[in-house]
Amino acid sequence: MVDIKIEGARIAAVTPAPDHDAATGNLEVWDLDGRVVLPGLVETHTHLDKTYLPAANHSGTLLEAIDIWRAIKAQRGYTDVRAAALRAVQQAVAHGVTALRSHVDTEAAADLTTVQALLDLRAAVADVITVQLVALGDAAGTPEQRDTWRTALEMGVDCVGGAPVICPDPHATIDAALDLAQEFDKPVDLHIDETEDPRC
Repeated sequence: MVDIKIEGARIAAVTPAPDHDAATGNLEVWDLDGRVVLPGLVETHTHLDKTYLPAANHSGTLLEAIDIWRAIKAQRGYTDVRAAALRAVQQAVAHGVTALRSHVDTEAAADLTTVQALLDLRAAVADVITVQLVALGDAAGTPEQRDTWRTALEMGVDCVGGAPVICPDPHATIDAALDLAQEFDKPVDLHIDETEDPRC
């Protein structure tokens, strides 16, 4: 058994629990009666911009999911994206998640509304969960795509991402993502081995 001292939002000390009731002074004490204390869960891969879509993926494949998303995303505005993402974050928190990484499309200027919705959501839930956002798209794509990436990173997106395997030139995508990450001093999170080939 141990005593865990918390100061602010951080664990300040973990010490062996005394055999007797120790004086606590003005400290608030929670007696967990020997229960296990675990760190919060970390969700390393989500797509909050694509949560709770009003369409089914009948094949269950990635390519159908992408097609559904592309058909629907123009209809989802700031309020829709933020509300669906908040619902997903609330579910994550209810299940013990304290940190979550989400990819967000940065393929076209219109995607910046979605980026802003998720940045605002991140700020709104910051006292409950850490949300990290990753730019997703083809960093080596069209000039508009490259401008959108830069703008998203300037707005506050945390990481450079991408899915090179579904881009026209995977090597150029990786190089461009790494260049942007270096320029903006951001970490990289790429979907490198994404495939539906059962032989892989």
